[in-house]
Amino acid sequence: MGSSIVLRFTIFILIFSTLIFSKNIGVVDFRLGELYLKNDSLSNWIDTIDEGDSIFLNDTLKTGSESKCEVLLVDKSLIRMGEKTIYTFKTYKNENNSVKCEGELLDGVVWSKVDTESGKRDFKIASPVAVAAVVGTIYKVEYGKNKKGVISVLEGRVNINPWVKRDKKSRSLKPKEIDGPKEVSLKDWVSIVKGEILIVDGWGNYEKKKIDISDLENEWKSFNKK
Repeated sequence: MGSSIVLRFTIFILIFSTLIFSKNIGVVDFRLGELYLKNDSLSNWIDTIDEGDSIFLNDTLKTGSESKCEVLLVDKSLIRMGEKTIYTFKTYKNENNSVKCEGELLDGVVWSKVDTESGKRDFKIASPVAVAAVVGTIYKVEYGKNKKGVISVLEGRVNINPWVKRDKKSRSLKPKEIDGPKEVSLKDWVSIVKGEILIVDGWGNYEKKKIDISDLENEWKSFNKK
């Protein structure tokens, strides 16, 4: 009994200290199934997080099998996590009508809807093989299967760059359009738009294709239905 009380008190102190020193960046507004949380103050996953709970900078969320969740950020942008997904909220700055948000997808599937109506947005999601920079859009990032990243665009535009170390002189910061489908080496930023998908591996090789937009629309619309 005594050890149980001490353990609960310790967890409470860790969570309380996180609330004090971390920045509230959003809230869990939908949850289905298993959802776990870990951060700098919590070395082990906890499963007490639920709808209505706040999300803080550097929080990592993990969903279980047949589980998913949605996080509403303070600027009204959305992060949706599919099953067996691990995602970390790495950077979030919201000031002077400008938002900078960076997240890290370690495994699984993440949907994002970026609200650009209320100001400038710098929104990026990184996976182990590539980083996706958003230009006002609804899009999906996947990683894990065959160690490849898959980026799909439902609305707007996404610029993509690989996590492959190259000579700085050979890399351009300006996105460029490419024809598809074909597999080439992703040395520079590449831009994909509505109805397109890009598959990239850990060596920077990628393939760009057209997809059936109705499949993405149905997946997006049905996401937060229990």
